[in-house]
Amino acid sequence: MKFIQQLANERFARHAAQLMKFACYFAICFYVLCTVLSFMGRQSFFLHTKTGTFERAIYAEENHNALSQYDCIYGR
Repeated sequence: MKFIQQLANERFARHAAQLMKFACYFAICFYVLCTVLSFMGRQSFFLHTKTGTFERAIYAEENHNALSQYDCIYGR
């Protein structure tokens, strides 16, 4: 019970809340950065396929119509 009272102490809780606030803002900034880089086409990744592994692959598809890809693959 004494340990729980220490955790509920205002001084400790205030510092813990500030740390959590910083961690949340850091995570939000990281996700925004990744989203912006993704929209710019600058985010690269490792692409693993049946034919091999490609380093520094980027998602730069020009035709975003899924049906045209399906038709092309299956000859429709």
